[in-house]
Amino acid sequence: MALNKYTAFILLFFSVFYISAQEGSFFLETSPRFVQRFTWTASTGASRYEVLIEKNENGQFTRVMQEFTAETFIEVSLHAGVYRYRVTPYDFLNRPGQPSEWRTVEIHPALNPVLERFSPSIFYLTNRDLRLELTGKNFIESTEFYITHMETGNSITPDEVNILSNGTRVRLSFSDDNLTIGDYSIHARNPGGLEAHIGNLTVARRERQSVFQNGGLNWYIGAAWSPLLYFQNSETIFHIEGAGINIGIISAPQGFFNVGMEIQASLYANKEFSLEALVLENNFLLQKQFLNGAMAFTLKAGIGLILPAQAKPITSIEEAMNPLNNKVLFANAGISFLWLPAKHFFIEAGVNYSYVFIADNYSGCIRPRIGVGVIF
Repeated sequence: MALNKYTAFILLFFSVFYISAQEGSFFLETSPRFVQRFTWTASTGASRYEVLIEKNENGQFTRVMQEFTAETFIEVSLHAGVYRYRVTPYDFLNRPGQPSEWRTVEIHPALNPVLERFSPSIFYLTNRDLRLELTGKNFIESTEFYITHMETGNSITPDEVNILSNGTRVRLSFSDDNLTIGDYSIHARNPGGLEAHIGNLTVARRERQSVFQNGGLNWYIGAAWSPLLYFQNSETIFHIEGAGINIGIISAPQGFFNVGMEIQASLYANKEFSLEALVLENNFLLQKQFLNGAMAFTLKAGIGLILPAQAKPITSIEEAMNPLNNKVLFANAGISFLWLPAKHFFIEAGVNYSYVFIADNYSGCIRPRIGVGVIF
């Protein structure tokens, strides 16, 4: 029994053993020094390991390090380049075993990303993707970008990354569905763990700004260029310059349409800028807002009165067809589009069709309208 134990002990130390090396990797310590870690599988009966590291210099490998360790890894700090390493196990009698195959590893220079600025700084949730543009340095294809909610800590990666201008600009696209209201920090991380961040990106819900503000009733006043076009036949169109002001009141959003009423006064002049008529009208309004209330269209219908500046004899077909030569009533229908580029200020564009009641003949006229206004 004693002989068998002795024989087993001798065989343990004289047994042939081998080692398998694994590919190297590198990481970033808390200090600004880069460390590469080379690891391998433990060998049975090994008490320590010899690690040889060689660097490729112009096609020839030159030894840069030889070190012994009892661990199954070694941490070194090497410059960028192509290296190979081999591990040889040693037993308790300090005899070398079967060395591993040479393993090649390439160490790339680690670039520290720099974030200088970004735009936009405020993004409003309006059912569209966030297009974020960053300016800085050292952006590469393997750079990881993400934004982190500063309150919840949740991170969101972009759906699309486009690196531009040799790594000095990048465009990121984030889905609107993944964003929540709050402040975000923007992060860029390069291989090796080097990271930079910048803030604050604010994601908010735009305060509703409608063409007519919320409230019980809303007043507005506007001014517009509004020429008058009338027809002798399908080929002859007469034109009279005109401009007017309008004052209106409309209800706050309550249903599909807002309702209101508008009073408008317009002056028309001939080619010699001689006043021809004053036109007064009263229209009822139906308004529908869209695009988050930044735009609206309005349907108009009402009646009006033409007050000629002076009576004059009818000496031509043009004058006979001119509705401004008669003191008459007319029916009006129109549509206009309004845009709110800033709070309390709107731009309007539309067209009205007026049916003029004349005893001896009929005259219909079209009145385009382009104007601006303010709301209260």
